[in-house]
Amino acid sequence: MKNTIIFVYSLKRSFIKTDLQILSGLKTRVLEIYSPPLKGFKFFINRAKEMFLSLKFILKSRLLICWFNDYHAFIPLLVSKLFMKKSILIVGGYDAVVDKKSKHGLFYSKGLRATIGKLNYLLAKEIWVVHKSLEFGCQQAYYD
Repeated sequence: MKNTIIFVYSLKRSFIKTDLQILSGLKTRVLEIYSPPLKGFKFFINRAKEMFLSLKFILKSRLLICWFNDYHAFIPLLVSKLFMKKSILIVGGYDAVVDKKSKHGLFYSKGLRATIGKLNYLLAKEIWVVHKSLEFGCQQAYYD
């Protein structure tokens, strides 16, 4: 059986494309959940799409990979937890630190988005950071 991965992302940046190419090169079947950051009614359409695709893909997969911690990762991470599938949340910076000076970061404001971010950290089996400085928090942001 071919390894199958669910790959969740909100924007198809160059590093996302590179990861998809690498995974394909490993002869891995990649099932994509693309969930762009939309507002208004389309925001809720995205959440419904995430739920449908997560449930559709979860039994076919061995692993869930979510690029960045935000709304788009919550439902897939929750579904993977419910079905006891391995999940990896890749954290980039905005979703890891708070910079009060520039009012930047997922956890800068208290609210639903920050709460979902915290839940995502609890739901993920593994958390990978894009740079070792994020592993224990970015000291520069702390000092600033």
